Amino acid sequence: MQKRQPSSLLSPQARGGDIAEQGFQYQFNSTITQIPNWLAQDGFTEMIREALGDVEAKFFVPDAGIRHEFVEYKNYRLKPNEFWQEIENFREIDQQDPDSHQQFVLVCQSVADELKPITNSLKRVRDPYSFYDAVKQIQDISYSDFVEVVKSRGQSKKMADFLFLKVRFKLGIVDGETHARGIFIEEMKRYFPEFRTLSGKSTDAAYSQLTELVKSRTNQSIYRHELENAIWQGITEKDCAKFTIRMHTAFEKNIDKGPDGCLQFDWKSIFGGTNRNYPPTDEWNRKVTDKLCATKEWLIATKRTRRIHLIGHRRLSASIAIGATFSAVSGFTIGIQTKDGIWWTNSHAKENTADYHWEQSIDGESNDEIAVGISILKDTANADVERYLETKHFNGKRLYLYSNAALQSDEQTNVAVQKAKSIIQELISRTQAKKIHLFFAGPAQFALFLGHRLNTLGEIQCYEWVSTDRYIPTVLIST
Repeated sequence: MQKRQPSSLLSPQARGGDIAEQGFQYQFNSTITQIPNWLAQDGFTEMIREALGDVEAKFFVPDAGIRHEFVEYKNYRLKPNEFWQEIENFREIDQQDPDSHQQFVLVCQSVADELKPITNSLKRVRDPYSFYDAVKQIQDISYSDFVEVVKSRGQSKKMADFLFLKVRFKLGIVDGETHARGIFIEEMKRYFPEFRTLSGKSTDAAYSQLTELVKSRTNQSIYRHELENAIWQGITEKDCAKFTIRMHTAFEKNIDKGPDGCLQFDWKSIFGGTNRNYPPTDEWNRKVTDKLCATKEWLIATKRTRRIHLIGHRRLSASIAIGATFSAVSGFTIGIQTKDGIWWTNSHAKENTADYHWEQSIDGESNDEIAVGISILKDTANADVERYLETKHFNGKRLYLYSNAALQSDEQTNVAVQKAKSIIQELISRTQAKKIHLFFAGPAQFALFLGHRLNTLGEIQCYEWVSTDRYIPTVLIST
């Protein structure tokens, strides 16, 4: 008879949970206490228990797609042979599909004394490892020392590599059988401030409702929205958690990495650095447009909130692309961090909202493409655009909008965007243009808000300023 692989749902490793659950609540209750941490991660999608592992969780990662977390629980002190057997099982599963699992987690009361140098040195080296990105010598020496610790226990460098890249240990976990309720409530208060204001009766009810749901699903998926509904059902809307997707755009190593658990977009390669050495347009579309569209599809498919909080730094083209992907007509709302707080795209003008005025000029001949230059507080930007277009022998209509007034609020920004869009739409109507070449110089919040309402304008090619009279085409947006 052919031996079943550890990644088979009929393997001995996968079926072990059928027996374990008959006598122990440790795995179940430890899983319950882990759920608040998963819910605090915006990419968490669903979980399953007693399938391949004791419990597994699924996450969306913008730069990689769907990734899994594989967890094994042991409510006792692990001896060396049991420890390495578990690690080897992890490695066999990973080798069959190296890209599917982002990490394997071994949770236990403790490990044998001879194993503690491995778990201790792993934590000691890995936790601060990224801090020394710019000091490679420290990284290399520290990692070599960790490899030697693993080798001294009879294991290979490949095993050390796997431990460092893929395995997490959680040791000394309090017995979930007697403390699960209290740990769950404290973890919810830690990650969700709204939970701190609830009565004891409400928090107990949330725990009971969640455990009832999880207990009813063995070897079956439990989706994020089901877990959230179980926890928050019966709690008034004003007291419920305000669900928001946090999106962080990274532009440089070790700079502004964003809060734990947010969706991370690694856009360092398209940021260009201080010299604005931008990659080709294809890379912009692959790393920006494609990743944003995949994220949008995932949010819709998994019934997530369409309220996004945008954090970090990015080029103006990327802000326009974010706004256009998560557009108003698609039902999304975006908040962007500014020096004056968070500005939200659904903050519309009130009676006391200040008006916004554009100076405009139009030149050139009519054809199926137009160029649009928009500038705020940068009075030479549109002149740069005109000279650049001349070098490209662009003969279509050119529309230039300029304002010397700073934007005062998100409400006024929506006024400014709506006026700019109306002017652009009028020109498109007159020329029947099918494509816009868009150049913008100004604050990121306007770029985002403009992208958010670019629907119906057709194909839009964005550009980034490089130097005087020089631009590079970046993202291509279809509205």
